[in-house]
Amino acid sequence: MTEADTCREFVTPKLLAAGWGTSESVIGEQHSFTHGHRIIEIDYVAGTEREVDRYASPQELWQRLTQSTPIAESATAHLLEPFNLVSGKVPRYWQRIAIQRVIEAILLGQTRILATLATGTGKTCVAFQVCWKLWNSRWNRTGEYRRPKILFLADRNILVDDPRAKMFAPFGDARHKIAAGDVSQSRDMYFGIYQALSTSTEDVFRKYRPDFFEPAVKFGMTVTPLREESRDSYEYFGNAVYTYSL
Repeated sequence: MTEADTCREFVTPKLLAAGWGTSESVIGEQHSFTHGHRIIEIDYVAGTEREVDRYASPQELWQRLTQSTPIAESATAHLLEPFNLVSGKVPRYWQRIAIQRVIEAILLGQTRILATLATGTGKTCVAFQVCWKLWNSRWNRTGEYRRPKILFLADRNILVDDPRAKMFAPFGDARHKIAAGDVSQSRDMYFGIYQALSTSTEDVFRKYRPDFFEPAVKFGMTVTPLREESRDSYEYFGNAVYTYSL
């Protein structure tokens, strides 16, 4: 039998029987794992690997995840909100882990969150998917059924203009870049650089009321591991919830 025959006759029917064929679930095909007649389960929560006689159902896996992470039932929609794949870019495994860790920390009430990812490993992708999942599932810290207001901050125009025009394009008209002459307050997804929010002639940020971005969660990303020149970042945010280093 070919690999495709094995998938079609042995693997896919068992996945469908376990409940993975419903509209809420997705079966990804053609991943480079060695196929055979045994089912090996690798549990990243418990850190175990074992042979099992059947695939776990979506409900069983969700129950096991919620038992290990004390996330309220009301928050599950935010955690399970699908990635936005309009760009065709599927998050890599380290990006998926970072997104998951950040979302979990937010849902558990942490207000200062740090992720450390090496240069070129997709911090913009992580930021976009975190923002998308929370915005599209209408998460906000007040518990109201509405979309949150998000501020994307950086220290150079290229670091906000390029993501705003490309990666964050699915936000559509919700996007707005804050500038001295344009401080619109009717959008949801704001972009800005520190220098533009406070200039030598005007503190632009004062045009927004102090609670405009709610009692905000601060999510920071850096390429720099903990050392003397980056100590202030770690003192402010605490230890990184995820690190993907060179």
